[in-house]
This record gives sequence, structure tokens and C-alpha cells, in this order.
Amino acid sequence: MNGTVIREIREDKGISLNKLSRLSGVSKSYISFIERGKQTNPSISVLERIAEALEIKVDVLLVHAKEKNKDNDNQLDQEILSLAKEISSSELSNNNIKIVREFLELLKKH
Repeated sequence: MNGTVIREIREDKGISLNKLSRLSGVSKSYISFIERGKQTNPSISVLERIAEALEIKVDVLLVHAKEKNKDNDNQLDQEILSLAKEISSSELSNNNIKIVREFLELLKKH
């Protein structure tokens, strides 16, 4: 769940974090965690209460979040392509290229 969607809708409607908390019955800190991406898997019950407080259907939150994630994936793909071009145009030795590959493998594990 991309919590920035909740923040954007909340702010577009002029609803403060405190008010959303009161209307939804979800704690302010938990909503803040969702909005900041610290909590990425809120329960459907929580999403339903937030959606109801925002006067939208819960599937609107999910569709917007899916679109946001797709945009983020596309941006990441572009960054990876840019990095690959930079590496291929640089004068890295075979040993350094091997180190870059090993580093990428290490990143995949985490």
C-alpha cells in the first residue's frame, strides 16, 4: 500500500491528520505511519475506515496506490537503465564490473 495516496486525498479534501483520525477511529500515529510508508500493509478494516472517513470507496485507495507503485516502478526502471548506460560507457575494468555485479546480488538479498 502506497500511503502517499491517502495523504494526497486527505490534503486535497482539506482534512487534517487529526480530523481523519477522529473520523476514522484510526490513531493519528498509525495513519502517519501509513502515509510515510513506515506501515505498508494496513488491514482492509483500517483502509475501509480511512476510506469511509475520506468519503471514498476503499477500491479508490487501492487503485490509486497500484498506479502510484507502477509509476515508481517505471521511474526505477529508468534509473536502472541510466545506471547501466553509465557503467557501460565508463572505463571500468572487468574486475570492477564483477564487483558491481556482486554488490547488486548483495542488494537483492536485502
